[in-house]
Formats: sequence, structure tokens, C-alpha cells
Amino acid sequence: MMKIVVVDDDELFRRAVTDYLSLEGFEVDSYPHLLDLSVLSKGRLPDLIICDVILPGCSGVEILKRIRTTPGISDVPFIFLSARVEPSFQREAMNMGGDDYLTKPVSAENLLNAVRARLSRHESRRNPVLTAPLPESRITPASSSELINRFERLTPRECDVLALLIQGFGNHQIAQKLFISESTVKRHLLQVFVKLDVESRAMAIATVLRSPILVERLSKLPAASALNGNALVNSECAKGGCSGNI
Repeated sequence: MMKIVVVDDDELFRRAVTDYLSLEGFEVDSYPHLLDLSVLSKGRLPDLIICDVILPGCSGVEILKRIRTTPGISDVPFIFLSARVEPSFQREAMNMGGDDYLTKPVSAENLLNAVRARLSRHESRRNPVLTAPLPESRITPASSSELINRFERLTPRECDVLALLIQGFGNHQIAQKLFISESTVKRHLLQVFVKLDVESRAMAIATVLRSPILVERLSKLPAASALNGNALVNSECAKGGCSGNI
């Protein structure tokens, strides 16, 4: 049984996440804060940590920094789960060594998908012989040029959907802003996931935020109202970045 540690000072939210993951077959320990990392060494070491960003005494980013320099748990997968949606902040958190960044409120499905994906990848690195081989792009992060090449396969409408997704909008909000149906949004998102070689909304956001070039290009789309707080200009995709029909 995989062990997951949940750190969040919101008791109701922490309890909901803990109960849900427990029902899914995980062993779960939860804490309102993590001032002392020694609690993680009590019993079996965690296979994954889910942590809020804003915490009393020590932020999630600081906790991650300490974990990455602590023998025994330095490589444990770490998922941020926070209400902060600013792309610049998310990018900073991911640059510290986070494996994923989910924004509250998060659906149970997205949370479970992110947890399973990170555990699977971590296990494949630790035991490459015992796990099914994965495509190279799923074992190591794509290079900058490879990621841009994938991005350029997106249609202009898929770029619009991705730009709004990065800002934290849900399917219903994206549909309203683009004057399309939610089913059409889901269809575009599925194509985005396939072309970027990711498995979930959270992974798509984390992947894009690792590339300042893609963040800049998405911020210039008409659909993106204020990704970086800059004035918006004509779509980079329309200038040749993306191809295909809506």
C-alpha cells in the first residue's frame, strides 16, 4: 500500500482529501503544518507528499526546499495543492523542485490522476526493470525545443483553450469565454493533452509553466485576458505558431 502525506491547515479540506485517498486504497497521514520533518520518518517513509503553499510557520515552498536536501526523502514526489493561481507564483514553486501544482478547488478525479501519475513515474525511475517501459517523453521532462514543437501542433482554438486553462478557468468558464459548448471544450482539451503528451489538466499547466517561451506566447492570445498582466496582442499561433482547423 502506497503511503501519502497530506499537509494543509484547512482541517475540513485536509480531512476530505485524506478520506478520499484512503477510500482509494492509500495509507494517508495528514498534518496541519510540517515544521519538523522528523515526523515523516516515523514508520514507513512517504511515497508522495501533497502540500498546501500557505501554511503557518513554514510555507510549502520552504518545506519542499528542506525535503529536497534531506536524505531518504529527497526524491519523494511532491504535489502543491493551493488556492493561489498566479502563473508566476506557480512557476516559481515548480522551479523549486515540485512535481505538480493543483489549484483549489480540485476535482477528485484530477487529484487522483495526478497522484497516480506521479507515483507511477517515481516507481518507474526506482525500479525500471520491474515496471512497464514508458516512452522517453514520459520518463524525463521534454526539452524546451521538443515542448515548443509539441505546442506548435495545436490548432488556434486549442491554443485559446490552453491559455484559459493556464489561468485556472474550468470547462464551463472556458466555454462561456470562447462561446462554445462544454463538450467542445473537453474535445479540445483532450487534443491538447495528446499533443503535449500529458495526462491531465494539472500536468498540462505544470508543463507549460516550465517554459517561459510558451507562457509568453499564450499570454499574447486574444483569449488570455491577463496571463502575465501584459497588454494582449494578436495570436502568436495565428502568426504561424499553430496549425490546423478549429
